Amino acid sequence: MLLAIRAVQSPELAKQLQHPFQAGLLFVSACLLLTLFVYIRNRIQSFLTRVIFLRSNIAEAFQSSINFRYQRPRNAEWVALTYRYDSGLVVSGVPDAGAALALTPNQQVTIGLACNGTFATLANPLTGCTKGAVTSKLINLPQGDENDDHNPARVKPRNILNLGIGTDNLFHSEGTKRFTASIDIANLTNVVALYNFLSTFSGTHFLQPRTVVARFGYTF
Repeated sequence: MLLAIRAVQSPELAKQLQHPFQAGLLFVSACLLLTLFVYIRNRIQSFLTRVIFLRSNIAEAFQSSINFRYQRPRNAEWVALTYRYDSGLVVSGVPDAGAALALTPNQQVTIGLACNGTFATLANPLTGCTKGAVTSKLINLPQGDENDDHNPARVKPRNILNLGIGTDNLFHSEGTKRFTASIDIANLTNVVALYNFLSTFSGTHFLQPRTVVARFGYTF
């Protein structure tokens, strides 16, 4: 902490930040170091949880988000890109592949349940699977080796991109009165994923599909 404070107060750092390219490199380096720190912290926490409490982490095993933003200094046009990774929550309603066969047809179709590559349908749900493994497109299902502490069923990991483009001064006005405009695209690649499935308290929730939001404003 003391080293970080001294580095921020360094005159050399202030000179480097005056150059946009070097400032951008420092910002990206700081983001990567922060991501590495979060990853190491989560791995240590997971290790201590297993060793000391003899349990696995029922929450997200790993989460990380990186934000990139560039804005022109004069006319205030900007672009922002956000990347987020989620390793997936534990699924308590479906502990393993065998339990998934007892789901209703709608529930099986919802999670993309399949037996040896043949997917369940509303008219033909899966009631057994003697040839191959029972798999899901949205959930990692233990194949007979489920363990609530060390190998629980989890929602599959997901990688999400959000993009935003806009301007804080649309018509390049000189005064304080100006128009703003922006377009935000959530879930840019339209990933289909679950937040949770048959949760005791919150039920089933899907990730928000690709959503485009346009904004137009006036400041004075």
